[in-house]
Amino acid sequence: MTRRPSSPARLTIVSPANGSTVHGSTVAVHLDLSGARIVDATTTNITPTEGHIHVYLDNEIVSMNYSLNATLSKVAPGQHVLRAEFVAADHAPFDPRVIVNSVFTDTP
Repeated sequence: MTRRPSSPARLTIVSPANGSTVHGSTVAVHLDLSGARIVDATTTNITPTEGHIHVYLDNEIVSMNYSLNATLSKVAPGQHVLRAEFVAADHAPFDPRVIVNSVFTDTP
């Protein structure tokens, strides 16, 4: 098995911030990425500084983004774990993974 490449990328969840409360069933997700760039092409010719974002809510993938923003719909009230990962252009993770989490509470 071939080892996955590492990436110098740094990913941050700007919002919803860890520990924050959001109101309503629609949640705007804003991320910040440094050390790499988003590409919209899927390819097996991967480089450590190009990829896209996978967004998970409560351990279920909800978006494969080619941008640093996403809108989550029909988010139920309660506490949630948002996870975002910068993955290579082939949709597989880097090693080590470039992944961040934020716990937020949604209220009606």
